[in-house]
Amino acid sequence: HIGQHEFEEGFKSYRAAVGLDPSKLELLLREAKTFQTRLSEFDKAVATYREYVELATKQGLDVSDANKAISQTLKLKEQMRKMEEQMKLEAAAAKKKEEADKKLAKKMNKTIRVIESRQHKYMVLLTEKSKALKAKSKRLSRSDRKVVQKINEYLSRFSIVGQAVAE
Repeated sequence: HIGQHEFEEGFKSYRAAVGLDPSKLELLLREAKTFQTRLSEFDKAVATYREYVELATKQGLDVSDANKAISQTLKLKEQMRKMEEQMKLEAAAAKKKEEADKKLAKKMNKTIRVIESRQHKYMVLLTEKSKALKAKSKRLSRSDRKVVQKINEYLSRFSIVGQAVAE
């Protein structure tokens, strides 16, 4: 990868060559093209193209391609500006979404802790109720057996829900 310093040295050589031999104006086109395509320095590219146009016009050379390059460079510069603006907007939107997601996760975690706390209280109450019914007599009535069965079903469900929440 060629660094900025090497380009600057090359540009100095181009300009020295043009200064010694004005027929070598195409070197200014190379410099402008390098600013445009390799360095993305569009203002310098346009300035160099315009310098070429001015000098080439004095020499009676066709400058239509250079004028097209100026137009294309200005369009490219505007496209890049729009893309950078769009990227900034998208980055801001992504950051806003990330912050909203963090708030939602925090709220969900708080809700899960509340649910787990309530679940634990209900399991304790149901377990106590089941023990109380069993202690009531060794032989439970049919309705009491159904209550104990329902309590055991609820305890089983709470246990499954608790495992799912913990995962």
